[in-house]
Amino acid sequence: MGFVISLLSAIGCAPGSKAGSTTPVLSDYEVSLHTGALSIDPGVATSGRFQIVPGGKLVLELATVRGKSAIAYDTQSAWSVMLELPPNPDPGKPMEVTLDGIPAIARVAGEDVLYLARQAKGKVKLTRTSDPVTGEIEIAFETPDRDLIKLGTYTLRGTFKAKIK
Repeated sequence: MGFVISLLSAIGCAPGSKAGSTTPVLSDYEVSLHTGALSIDPGVATSGRFQIVPGGKLVLELATVRGKSAIAYDTQSAWSVMLELPPNPDPGKPMEVTLDGIPAIARVAGEDVLYLARQAKGKVKLTRTSDPVTGEIEIAFETPDRDLIKLGTYTLRGTFKAKIK
C-alpha cells in the first residue's frame, strides 16, 4: 500500500498532493477580452458585484469554470479577475499596461463572496495581432476587502491566450 501511495504522490494523484497549491493558477482560467468598461458596484465590499458594460475601453476577464477547478478551496466557487485596460488606438500593435490606478477586481464567490480584492499592482502585455490574443500578465491584489478563505495577497503571472468577445 505504501508503494501505491508513493507512486500516486509522485504523479500528483494522491490525497493532499496539491496541498501547497490551493488557488487556481493562470492556466486554470479561461481568458477573454471584451470591448467595454468595468462597472463596479459602489457597495462592492459587501455585495461583491461588478459587470462589463458598453464603453470604449477593453476589459480583460479571467474566470474559472464553476466546479472545474479541483485545486480551489471550494470546488463550487467561481474565481474571477477583471481588469479595465485603456483603449488601444492601433489593434495591430502590442500594448503594455501598468495596472496601478486602473479599475480591477479579484473575486472568489460561491453562495457568498469568499474573497474580494481591488487595486491591483503589476502589468499586462497584449499582442493584439490575431485572434486568439496572446498576452503576458504579472499581477498582485495585495489588500483584500474581504478574505474569508485567508488567501491574503493573490497573484497571477504567466502567459495566456484570450478570446475576443
